[in-house]
Amino acid sequence: MDNPHKLNQVFAAFFTEWALSNLTSSKSALFVTTTFEHESEMRCRRETAGLSLGSYEMRAFQHLYNRIARALVGSNYNRPSKRDRLPRVACFLDSEGSKFWRSAGDTKNIHQHSIWVVEKEEIDILKDGLDLMGRDGDFFRNLGFDEIDVREIGDGYDDLSRVVTYASKHVGFDTRDLKLGTGFEFYPLGVSY
Repeated sequence: MDNPHKLNQVFAAFFTEWALSNLTSSKSALFVTTTFEHESEMRCRRETAGLSLGSYEMRAFQHLYNRIARALVGSNYNRPSKRDRLPRVACFLDSEGSKFWRSAGDTKNIHQHSIWVVEKEEIDILKDGLDLMGRDGDFFRNLGFDEIDVREIGDGYDDLSRVVTYASKHVGFDTRDLKLGTGFEFYPLGVSY
């Protein structure tokens, strides 16, 4: 399958099923977009270190996820006994100029779209934790984050499918062209899906 549009359809269906399999009556899905400062020192260092495009942004997202996991579950969030309580997240790289499945755009202004599946009573904790003006704002800005936008996804299948399709739209292009290092990642790391 060499057509990125068909690849994107397949990936969108897969990621939608992943989200549905993690949703329960006590959980909600959130759509989080993270952007980065264009010329942050940390992003510029990526180029001198020879890292692939997107690798710095994915590493920064892992730090963000760990910070939120600690806020939701406690300091020992990575212990096997607490894994069931961690939010399930699919994080996707995107770049400027990509519009749904029409084009991949160039690889400038790499940013992320992510789908978070969390307990409904944890939504406010997550929103507070991702607030750049909040307690962890300096930590996130030091990682190069410029903006973090959190939106709740409607309960319907169509709402979820539309958001997941949009979030994962770059994966098919990247599978074909391999411009970005890792186009998506599931969290917590090491959990089979």
